[in-house]
Amino acid sequence: MGTSDAAERSLYQGLIKLAAGYVHAVRGNPIGVTRNLTGARAYLETSLRLNPAISQGAGIDVTLLLAQIDARLKAAANVADMPMTAHKPLIDLLPEAPQIR
Repeated sequence: MGTSDAAERSLYQGLIKLAAGYVHAVRGNPIGVTRNLTGARAYLETSLRLNPAISQGAGIDVTLLLAQIDARLKAAANVADMPMTAHKPLIDLLPEAPQIR
């Protein structure tokens, strides 16, 4: 990831996983949404635990972002329980992009 700092690397990996979750939402893949948001949450939580100054310095409110990920994971769980007749975008599941700044 281009850095030897574990907190910074976890922050970047978490943001990448978060973006991948949104790609899966657009593609109508609730399993991909859940897996990527779960992974994003783990990386972001690790970054926050290791060094909160890293995300603060980048202008990212990781605590808020984690809460928003939790809300979307809850919504994704409800969607995953519904029968899927066709792959439709799940972007309604994610009504707005998380505000990271």
